[in-house]
Amino acid sequence: MACNGTNARMAPLIDGTVKPENIELEFRTVNNLYYDNLHFDQLDLSEMSISETFIARERRQKLGGGKWDWSGIPGFLARGHGWVGIYANEASGIKTLADLNGKRVGIPDFEMTYALWFRIVLKDLYGIDASDITWFNMRQRGDSHGLELGLDDDPPVGVKLHFLKPDQDPVAMLASGELDAAPVPGPKAAETPQLKRLLPDRGKEVISQFFQKTGFHQPNHHFIVQNRVLKEHPWVATAFFEALQRSKAVAYERAGAEAKADEGTGLGPELFGADPYPLGIRAMRPTLERAIRGLSEQGLLKEPATIEDVYHPSLLDT
Repeated sequence: MACNGTNARMAPLIDGTVKPENIELEFRTVNNLYYDNLHFDQLDLSEMSISETFIARERRQKLGGGKWDWSGIPGFLARGHGWVGIYANEASGIKTLADLNGKRVGIPDFEMTYALWFRIVLKDLYGIDASDITWFNMRQRGDSHGLELGLDDDPPVGVKLHFLKPDQDPVAMLASGELDAAPVPGPKAAETPQLKRLLPDRGKEVISQFFQKTGFHQPNHHFIVQNRVLKEHPWVATAFFEALQRSKAVAYERAGAEAKADEGTGLGPELFGADPYPLGIRAMRPTLERAIRGLSEQGLLKEPATIEDVYHPSLLDT
């Protein structure tokens, strides 16, 4: 298996303090893990983008070529608000997220889960639909998850989406006014005088407002297991889920408040409650259903989808 980096809640599993019952895990380091899952699909078990799992399921018959046959494990041990690093061109007139309406906005990959949640925040806080913005996908082929999922040939319905060419630099496009805003690498953007960081508080105020209004603490990743493994060993889903539960519990005992804090913003129990990282379907059902609805609102899913379509049946009552 592979993980998208290490956080305090995953550490006990990765360092061997917690071991799944009857499973021997071999951890691998994979560069651009989710691209690797879509392009090669070699791992038995992996952390994976929530949005891309649902999109891959819908597009599997057309594009998967035998790949992407997974069941989801409802373990959500990370949060990532990468969109809070958004920069805007000083001349664009953008002072808050509400000013993005009608603008040209870059995003690493349109379909990635943090981009999904970014657009949900825009809709639920400011009434801005995905179709109100012209989007520019900044990753290139060989790096872009969206291109692996065929968004260039079969784009999101009702959304204006462009793919940058290899010679187009997002920071330079921001500086020249070709883009109005984008979450781009901080050091380079900070050295560009035409640009300003739109959320200098790392998004704390917006994330707090969104959570207080909706109750959603924006999970980006869950885990996937190959159905070929589960066909032979169906108990693997429950054994791994229980290991995730134990890993989180050990982390909370080890590190306390630090393990309960969001790595990007530092927000924790003071906003999200005693357990900011609930696992399982029961606690996360409203959040997951909002994400699925967002995928439809943003044209990324063409057919209805449900939690039951993706997550392993043995874990639906967790």
